[in-house]
Amino acid sequence: MKINKIRIKGWRSYDDTDGIKIDSLKNINLFIGPNNAGKSNLFWFFHELHNAIANKLQNLSSTPAGSINYITSSNFSTFDFWGHKGQQIVANIEVTDLPDPFPHQKFKVDQSLWKSNLVNLGVQIKVEEDKKSTLSCFSLMQPGTEEEILEVFKTSPKIFEPGQGFVEANDTNAYYFATEEVWKFFSNTFLFVDAVRHPKGREEKNESQFQVGQEIIKKIYQKAIDKKTGKEWREFRKSIISLISRVIGEPIADFDIPGGDPRFFLRRGDSEIDFELSMLGTGFSQVFILVAFLLLNRQKPYNIFIEEPENNLHPSAVVRLVKLIEQFPEHRIFISSHSAYLIDQANENWTIHQVTQKPTGASVITPCSTIPQKHNLLDSMGIRASQILQSNIIIWVEGPSDRVYLKKWISDLSGNDFSENEHYSFLLYGGSNLTSFDVLTDDEKIDIFKSSRYSLIISDSDRRKDDDELKQRVLNLRKKIEGNSEMNNFIKFGITPGREIENLIPSEIWNLVASESRFQKKWYKEDKSKILLETKAPTPTPQLGPNDIFEKFLASKYYLRKDGDTISKSGLKKISDKYNQNKVPIANFVCESWGNGHYSEEIKSFVIPIIEHIKVANGLT
Repeated sequence: MKINKIRIKGWRSYDDTDGIKIDSLKNINLFIGPNNAGKSNLFWFFHELHNAIANKLQNLSSTPAGSINYITSSNFSTFDFWGHKGQQIVANIEVTDLPDPFPHQKFKVDQSLWKSNLVNLGVQIKVEEDKKSTLSCFSLMQPGTEEEILEVFKTSPKIFEPGQGFVEANDTNAYYFATEEVWKFFSNTFLFVDAVRHPKGREEKNESQFQVGQEIIKKIYQKAIDKKTGKEWREFRKSIISLISRVIGEPIADFDIPGGDPRFFLRRGDSEIDFELSMLGTGFSQVFILVAFLLLNRQKPYNIFIEEPENNLHPSAVVRLVKLIEQFPEHRIFISSHSAYLIDQANENWTIHQVTQKPTGASVITPCSTIPQKHNLLDSMGIRASQILQSNIIIWVEGPSDRVYLKKWISDLSGNDFSENEHYSFLLYGGSNLTSFDVLTDDEKIDIFKSSRYSLIISDSDRRKDDDELKQRVLNLRKKIEGNSEMNNFIKFGITPGREIENLIPSEIWNLVASESRFQKKWYKEDKSKILLETKAPTPTPQLGPNDIFEKFLASKYYLRKDGDTISKSGLKKISDKYNQNKVPIANFVCESWGNGHYSEEIKSFVIPIIEHIKVANGLT
C-alpha cells in the first residue's frame, strides 16, 4: 500500500486551518526547504502513527459492534499540536497499490473499498478532557470521500451504510472488521532511515526510527546460513557488494555476516582489510541497511522515509544512492533535504516539493514542477547562480551555425546521452572578438575560467593553405590554456581541421544545399542590368577543399548565367553573400539531411574529444 495523497491539519507546524496538502506522489518525492521549515514533521507524523499502531492499537470491546472502532491512548503530547493548543490533529491519507485479495485469514474487507485501487484512511487525535493524555481514532473513509465510515471517538459507534447514512452496527455491516486490519497492514509498509551508526546495536525498540535495521540484519543472516538458499545467498551477496560499491564510490572486495555480524572487506594498499559495520561511517551503515532492505523486499511495495541523506553522505554519493533507488519503482520514496544536490536529477518519476513557512510560522508545502517554481525554490534557499553554475560546461563557438552542427554531432556520436541546456550550453564569442577573452586575468577582458568551471573553446583555423599559421589571437589564448596543466583539466581548446566547421561537411550534402531553391540566388544587378541565374550540379561532383570558403565554392561551382556569359567577380560575391547570410538556415538543412554514413573519421576525431570533456564536466568518467 503506497501513499498517494496526504492531508494533515493541526500537527506541530501544520496549522489547523489549511494544514498541508500533498497530491499525486510518485516513485521518488523530494521535500526541500531551510532548517525548521517543517520537512521532518511530515516524516515524524508517520513515525508516530507507526508507533501508535504497532504498540497500542486494540479493540475497546469484544463485541462485534465495539470491535469495529479503533480508539487508542497515544504518546502524543500538547507539544505535538499546532501552536501547542492541544485541540485536534486530523489526517487523511489516500493509498494505492492495494493487496487483492486482502491478506488476512480471519476477516474480510468489503471489496467496494478496493474497486478503484484507492482507499482513504483517516485518523484523528485529540487531548482527553483531563488534558493529561491523548486519544487517537483510526478510521476508514467512505469511498471517494473524506468522511469517516464510523462515528469517531465512540466505543460503540454507528456505521455508515451507502444509501442509509449512519446506522447501528451489526454483524452484517459492509465494513465490519476492516479498520484495524487495514491500518495495521498499512503501518507495516513503513521504513524510516535515520543516521544511526550501527542498527544492530540499537535495542530501544520504541526510540529508534531505524529499529527495523536489526530485523534486516537477522534476515540477511538467516539467508546466509540457510542451506536451501545457497544460490540465492550468493546472488544476494554479489548484489550487496556491487550496489554499495556503486553508491559509496569505493570498491568492496567482499561481504559476509558471520554470527549475524555484518563484515566488509575493503582494499587498503595491497591488502584486504576486514571491517565490522560499526567501524565504518554512518553513511555506509545507512546505505547498507537501505540497499539490503530493497533487495529483500522486491515484492511488497513500501513507503520509505529518508531524512537528509546529505548529512552522512558526500553529495555525489547522495545522487548515486537516489539513482540506485530509482531501480526499485515498486516503492514510494520520501526524501527530505535542505540542499539542492538532487534537483537536477528529477525526471517524470519524481515530485519536488518546496517547504516554507507563513508569517505565522505554519508550514506550507508547494509542488515544484516548472522551471520558474524550481528557481523560486533555489532563491528561497539562498542559492544563487554564483554558487552553482547554470551549466556544467560552456562550449564557446564563433557563430550560431557552429552551434547547430556541434549540437547535432554531439547528440549522434554520444548515442543521444547528452543534450543542450542539461549537460552543456553554448555561448558565442564572434570570431575576432576572441581578443576580448582571457583566462585567470585581472584586466578588463572577459575571463572564460570564471564563467564556468569547465569550458570548451572551438575556433576556426581560418587557414587559406595547409601551412598557414593560426591567427595570433587564437595562438595566444591556446598557449595560455595548454601551458597550464591544472587549467587544462578544465578548459580545452579545439581547432577545426579545415578552414571552418563547414569544411567537414561531405560534398554530396553541398549538392543538396545548392539545389535547395530557398537558398539560391535567382538574379543580380550589374551595370543596371538584371542578370538571371540558374544552378546546375556539375559532373563529377565538385569537392570542397579543406581550405575553401564554402559560400564561394557554391557560387563558383554551381551557378551559370542564363545568357551564357561568364559570371563576374562582383556577381560571384553577390551569390556567395546570399549563402553567407543564410548560414544558420543552411546549417539546419544540413543537419536535417544528415545520416550516420556522413560521419567521416575526420569528424569523429574532431567531435569525440569534445564529448569526452562533456563527460568529465558532468562527472561521468
